[in-house]
Amino acid sequence: MNRHKFDDVHWGAPLSTACMKAAATALTVNGAAASPDVIETVGERFAECARCYSPRLKLAGLDDSVLVSAVHFVADMLTPDEAGSGEQWFEASLDAVLEVAAPSAQLTPEAWQFVATVARQLAS
Repeated sequence: MNRHKFDDVHWGAPLSTACMKAAATALTVNGAAASPDVIETVGERFAECARCYSPRLKLAGLDDSVLVSAVHFVADMLTPDEAGSGEQWFEASLDAVLEVAAPSAQLTPEAWQFVATVARQLAS
């Protein structure tokens, strides 16, 4: 595969790798992989979407490695044949995962309890 347009100095290979992984998984149909060109195109769209979350993470005191890890998590949780090439499912999934790391709204004590429980579980 060629060097990806979004593989610039700031983002580098980690985001590219994560987005290509998500695209390859999402585009698997009946066990058959999509062509590298299609995976690259969809991966680029996923990366454009993912980059939009960087400012929110920075405001929460987190760096872009959290974004890359979240994209890998979304890719690992995908069920081939169900996602497709649209960004809507990718954005919704990524947003839900990042809400735990960097909530975008004021949370109730009950919601913070969930975040704390997840953090404790991950720390153990």
